[in-house]
Amino acid sequence: MENNIRDAFEKAVFLSMNFRRNSLNKIGLYPGQPIILLLIEENPGISQKSLAEYAKISRPTLNVMLTRLQKNGLVEIKYDKNNSKISKVYLTEEGNKKNRYAKEILDNLKDIYYIDFSDREKETFEKLLDKISNNIENKMKEEKNEND
Repeated sequence: MENNIRDAFEKAVFLSMNFRRNSLNKIGLYPGQPIILLLIEENPGISQKSLAEYAKISRPTLNVMLTRLQKNGLVEIKYDKNNSKISKVYLTEEGNKKNRYAKEILDNLKDIYYIDFSDREKETFEKLLDKISNNIENKMKEEKNEND
């Protein structure tokens, strides 16, 4: 029974990620980019250091993402006038447009996920997913503590 649950869960995650990736590709975005665009929208002029912390990604990973976003004209990076070591990130007009499209896509995906779900089923499912997330986070903390 547990294998069936795991297999069904992994299949749903796999299909969800593929559907999301394909939907975002249609507007020229990669899966990790919408969260970066959203964080910049919510925090115009955010430093790269803070952006990496909020997004929970490494600074080198963020640098690669920002370089790609900048190359595609979605973000603008400006250096602080008082400290040239601090760079601040802003959305361009095109970045704002892509961000709006990405939000629409992700909202539509939520609607697709829950077709034929009752409110009670959605609530129960959310609680179950929270339990899974907590179990994984606790295990990761436990393993980190063992390695320290």
